[in-house]
Amino acid sequence: MLDARGIPTRECPVCASTLFTIQAVFDEAYEIAQYFLDAECAMCHTKLTAPTPLDLIDAWYFLGKNKQEWISLFCGKVLFRWIKNNLLQKKIDTY
Repeated sequence: MLDARGIPTRECPVCASTLFTIQAVFDEAYEIAQYFLDAECAMCHTKLTAPTPLDLIDAWYFLGKNKQEWISLFCGKVLFRWIKNNLLQKKIDTY
């Protein structure tokens, strides 16, 4: 069993499985409200870091894509507004 934690991934680097075991919290509507990033491959038990939507945005950004354009095209306006407002709030809080 390999310990591949640290770099978020959607696929196991050992067996290429995309089925992970995670710990999650469900809300009243039975939807996932939170999940821990510590994950384990369900097939070979390799320890992994579960991905988040922001990890995908960062991957595209580092590949030279326009981050704001990518967010608005693929994540929708609601998520874009949330990210924009939170980043703006963090900038205001740091000054």
